[in-house]
Amino acid sequence: MSNWELLYSLNRDGVSIGTFYEKAKYCRTTLLVVQDSQGYVFGGFCNEAWHPSSKFYGTGETFLFTFKKTDKPTVWRWTGETD
Repeated sequence: MSNWELLYSLNRDGVSIGTFYEKAKYCRTTLLVVQDSQGYVFGGFCNEAWHPSSKFYGTGETFLFTFKKTDKPTVWRWTGETD
């Protein structure tokens, strides 16, 4: 991880998923971080460019996470059970 760059923000860019895809389409690795109205923080790491799809994508490096009422994240990694 070298230089971090904010690619997409609801406050700055609006709520269009198309805008999100457009902003992230050239990034091979991204960290998506969301904070909901209740203050929960969650997201995921993706090592492929984001694109519309009806199927999963990413590799075994891809994962989801949440910080639910704690400073230590809960992480869900790829299990290999689905492709």
